Amino acid sequence: LSESSLRTVHANNTPQSLPFTQNWSNTTLITMDDIWTGVPGIIGYRGDALTGSTGTDPQTIIADGSGTPADVNANRNDPDLFITGGVSEFDGIANPVVALQGSGTADAPHLVIHLNTTGQTNINVTYNLRDIDGSADNAVQAVALQYRVGGTGNYTNLPAGFVADASSGPSLATLVTPVNVALPAACDNQALVELRIITTNAVNNDEWIGVDDISITGSGAPSLSINDVTQAEGNAGTTTFTFTVSLSQAVAGNVTFDIATQDGTAQDDNPGTEDNDYVAKSETGRTITAGNTSATFTVDVNGDVVGEPNETFFVNVTNVSGIATSDVQGQGTITNDDFSVLAIHDIQGNGSTSPFNGQAVTTAGIVTLLK
Repeated sequence: LSESSLRTVHANNTPQSLPFTQNWSNTTLITMDDIWTGVPGIIGYRGDALTGSTGTDPQTIIADGSGTPADVNANRNDPDLFITGGVSEFDGIANPVVALQGSGTADAPHLVIHLNTTGQTNINVTYNLRDIDGSADNAVQAVALQYRVGGTGNYTNLPAGFVADASSGPSLATLVTPVNVALPAACDNQALVELRIITTNAVNNDEWIGVDDISITGSGAPSLSINDVTQAEGNAGTTTFTFTVSLSQAVAGNVTFDIATQDGTAQDDNPGTEDNDYVAKSETGRTITAGNTSATFTVDVNGDVVGEPNETFFVNVTNVSGIATSDVQGQGTITNDDFSVLAIHDIQGNGSTSPFNGQAVTTAGIVTLLK
């Protein structure tokens, strides 16, 4: 294996869910040069030969840099003196940080942040660019922010994230430049979004620019629901009650779940039950495929000509996988469409409210007035 390959196998490119933060205060994340396994979702690259000139605008460099060496100079405490460009961890300073500096070898050093935005919208990225180089060096150190969806192809520049000069001049290390960018909708609800923070080899002696206080947030985690269905039962045969299991938004992977009916005041057709109001049904491993938002489930209700109160049964959705959501329940209401002559005591029922409340019924009987 080449040196580049050996370094790359140590990189941590596992996509991280939102919200995501990194402020480098945990100095045990990086302990060895070029090893990123302890840093969730972030890899630093040296960016060799991504440009052949000094002073290149980093916004114009959109080619993939993951074929260049994964790079970090670990456990440094000397940003004023250390002149090896690339990516460095300065953990021996008052406010530890990972920083970028261009050089003749490190033409376009950069950090790549790997994100899983499944179920997330309105994604926002913030971080601080810190000049930590208090030496006499003085350069125009431009820094750009870019993204791509998936792990291949060119990056797209985000003009709102461009900082024309993140350095504060010779013998100064005071400038902190906040960056706050809303990502485009193309980054919503994706299994992998890569963000790249990139600088280049500047004219004159480059300065170390820390990338600190990274925070990436989103909103709108997907939820799952099932509708209620109200229909008349019919006088014969079966009537189909169609339930729709819905996602609040499409997600990048499949969502699976189980469905089963449950008696309410209506009873299913299983042996031993008194009535035969509907046909019991259950299914496992139902799927809403990636990119879609719904699936349907049907229950057959048996028709009759018996006057009776409206009756209910339930459809339970359980064992949901693919999104973080709780079990949900839909209700089927079988409305009475029969007008049998009912006894007064049946209309009255046993409670304080008639079981036929709100329905038109027919009755016959003798009413007496007691004085």
